[in-house]
Amino acid sequence: MNKSQAQHYLKSMLNGSVPVDLSAALECFRQHYRKNADKMDILLSESVELTLSRADYGSKCFRINGESISTNLSTKQTDAAKIRVACRTVAREDEPAHIAAARGRDIEIDHQNTGGFAAIVEKFIIQHGQIAVTQAVVKVAGQSRETLSEPIRSAFVELHRQMTNNWSLCAPLHFVEHRRRTRARLGL
Repeated sequence: MNKSQAQHYLKSMLNGSVPVDLSAALECFRQHYRKNADKMDILLSESVELTLSRADYGSKCFRINGESISTNLSTKQTDAAKIRVACRTVAREDEPAHIAAARGRDIEIDHQNTGGFAAIVEKFIIQHGQIAVTQAVVKVAGQSRETLSEPIRSAFVELHRQMTNNWSLCAPLHFVEHRRRTRARLGL
């Protein structure tokens, strides 16, 4: 199977649409994973153990020898993608209790401000510059997602709160409806 099919297969195992087959998943990672030389060394070793586990925020993930491994089999994550992930992590960490409590299986948070979450990230990059924001992207040991270091982190929290009217323009929706609305916002 090609890289795209392998990635879809791995994600299908995580979301439960196909049965989990750890030996098949390990083979997919071994054939297509190229993101990190250290993880490749582990994947190719005889003492590798692939498990299914819970990641940050309770989502399912694969772990190799206890360390999270991404189902994104692309060669290298772009700076823009790292920034989006880091901004989402910061927003998630800042969620008020009523938003966090509304999350559940198949529920995502829809940013109903003009332009949605993408507009917040875009404005943030314009305000601070892509180089400065990229340099603030960090990965905390033990966590699977990038975040932002201070003082850029606090600046993003402030902008996010401003553009969402202190979270009042954010609503929990079923992921299908959330994606439909997002596509409509983007004119797709």
